[in-house]
Amino acid sequence: MALKIADALLPTAFDLDIVICMLQKIGYVPLFVKDYDEALQFYSDNLGFISNGDMPMGEGLRWITVLPSADAQTGVTFMLAQSPEQEALVGHQGAGIPIMTLNTDDVAGDFERLSANGICFMGEPKENPYGTDVVFEDLYGNLIDLVQLAQ
Repeated sequence: MALKIADALLPTAFDLDIVICMLQKIGYVPLFVKDYDEALQFYSDNLGFISNGDMPMGEGLRWITVLPSADAQTGVTFMLAQSPEQEALVGHQGAGIPIMTLNTDDVAGDFERLSANGICFMGEPKENPYGTDVVFEDLYGNLIDLVQLAQ
């Protein structure tokens, strides 16, 4: 049986396994900030995030990462806005939609706790087909969606 050129170019099942396994998770999502320390304080003190690293990078830059919990696989990296274009994005990275979703198993309890910590919510928790959620602002005005997924 003759092998067609197109067949020779198609990946084998083994090749597909390699491609599928290469991208396994999202590590860190970048967030432009005006000041490293104020962002770290807000995300740690107000939201309860855990600092996962703070390394000097030279020229006043730092590699700062935070996680929402100790077992989280995805976190946030603070990126100091350095150009006018980056400064314009501080607080507007989502262009009016949430920049991230924080999953919780108790949206009502977290709503109360975060409200007591001074977090500005855009309303009360609301039930939706996917679960119950409520949106809040970070220190710069970026929107974040707090979600308790439906069971």
